[in-house]
Amino acid sequence: MNFDIAIVGGGASGLFASLSAKAQAPTLSVALIEKLPRVGKKLLATGNGRCNLTNQNAAALENYHGSSPFISSVLSSFGLDETLEFFHRLGIVTCQENGKLYPMSLQAGSVVDALRFEAERLAVQTLCDTEITAICPNGTTFELKTGSSRFTASAVIIATGGRASPSLGSRGEGYGLLGDLGHRITPVYPALTQLKTEPQDVKGLAGIKLDAVLTLSDGSAYHNEILFADYGLSGPTALSASRRVAELGGDSSALDLLPLMPHNVLVDELHFRVTAHPERSMEDFFIGLLHKRLGLAVLRKTSLTPTHKAGQLSAIEVETLASICKRYSVAITGTKGFEEAQVTCGGAVTSQFSSETLMSKKIPNLFCCGELLDVDGDCGGFNLQWAWSSGFVAGRHAALAALTKILHMRENN
Repeated sequence: MNFDIAIVGGGASGLFASLSAKAQAPTLSVALIEKLPRVGKKLLATGNGRCNLTNQNAAALENYHGSSPFISSVLSSFGLDETLEFFHRLGIVTCQENGKLYPMSLQAGSVVDALRFEAERLAVQTLCDTEITAICPNGTTFELKTGSSRFTASAVIIATGGRASPSLGSRGEGYGLLGDLGHRITPVYPALTQLKTEPQDVKGLAGIKLDAVLTLSDGSAYHNEILFADYGLSGPTALSASRRVAELGGDSSALDLLPLMPHNVLVDELHFRVTAHPERSMEDFFIGLLHKRLGLAVLRKTSLTPTHKAGQLSAIEVETLASICKRYSVAITGTKGFEEAQVTCGGAVTSQFSSETLMSKKIPNLFCCGELLDVDGDCGGFNLQWAWSSGFVAGRHAALAALTKILHMRENN
């Protein structure tokens, strides 16, 4: 089969690239090639099944990791306003929660269906259960190989995703495809995933949720909600820190369990408790301040027992308790890995692609978009915004490249 544009990967960025290409040049034949039985499987799991489409701060570069000029160029071509307008045209009305934007239905399936219906309306040819094993430049065209079939295309967009959540289809095959074509791939790590710790640091704390600051040994700090689990730490704070933890391979870190209370204020509060309620046992000393099980965990890092009376605390012991609350030590042994990760950090080196078109600087008419590139975002809709923006740019310019080739051929004939 011959196509004007072949898009390898039917995830968020690939789907969007197909729509962008068709919108730019409706007469072109566009094939969306997906190895799974249907497109958009990983998209269905985003935002805990609610699909965090984007973020009101989508243009803020501090929420992305990678080359800032490269990211800025892509986001400026198709940003928040364009994204909301596009989805509204497809029937997706959004609602906002702490800056995060979701479909009003709070169903990721709504977004997948809207994109799929639009692809059908525009006559995008969707080929599922088809895995591309090699992409071979052949003169002015590309040959795409599968186990038993061959496709040709004037322009190719690789949108296969990274290695995060392999159960949803992302196993990193795109790195091999790009590597075979001469592109350099940086080391890749799991990001936006849970953290594993030494068991004693979280013993008895599973299920406790609180606002906290996690500070790593390199001084980087992450402030949001933390959720204790039997294996370690979860919640937005842990997910945000996981990118750096994966790079470090583990870390000796500290949790500020009371980030809204300065150290000196906390010391005064603990002294007040000593004098106001000297009869209370240490088991109940932190009542109203910390979850009871968390208070007991703080005690375990001292020589005090749960039956010790508050009135017997010395000034040094009060200071020690305050210090532990403000720097509760946690030995992080690693992350939950790619299996639980939402996104991959690292990937195809962006300097080898045009920031204006996302076309390869090494191979004309070869484009790349989405998670496969060395760009990733923080938790909160930024990774999907990157998928929409980069998919739009790659699709639009792949269509322009295919049109240019057609015009050139007509002129030569």
